[in-house]
Amino acid sequence: MNAEPLEPGALVLDPKVAPEAWGTTALPRAWIAAVNQLRLALPHGRYYWLLLTSGFRTYRFLPVFWREFFPCFERATPPAAQRLLDHLARERFGPQYIHSSGLVRFSQPQRLRDELNRIPEGRAAADPHVNFFSRRNPDCARGDELVCLTELSPENLTAAGRRMVKPRRDELSCRDC
Repeated sequence: MNAEPLEPGALVLDPKVAPEAWGTTALPRAWIAAVNQLRLALPHGRYYWLLLTSGFRTYRFLPVFWREFFPCFERATPPAAQRLLDHLARERFGPQYIHSSGLVRFSQPQRLRDELNRIPEGRAAADPHVNFFSRRNPDCARGDELVCLTELSPENLTAAGRRMVKPRRDELSCRDC
């Protein structure tokens, strides 16, 4: 997993997941361990995750692990969060960031493989998060990336997020890293 600081308190994480790890807890556990290592190295201040996602599965990380994130179907993005998201996206992606849509359109996008790009029939109707993602990023198959933001704090973790923080018995704890 590549971790790249944007500015104090902001981080872009670019996960590459081996197919044999799909559907396991390997990515969320590694991701949260990376966040914890960052917090140990830089213990003061608030931290945010600027997530770019061209796939609904990655977008689903937000409601599974974080209580509050933006954009989301449940509420409008507060003005302060929108300003931060816009600032970080413009700083990082310049003219490739389209403020009006909240998307990044790369000149040479990384497209998901077809089997990962398709939303299974009925999934958008059954899951309001997937429905929201598909409406906000209708050209995701062409590599458009929805820009999302969440605060990385223990208070913002869902129950599932808190479970990912705790090491499993068959895994090394961060104290062993």
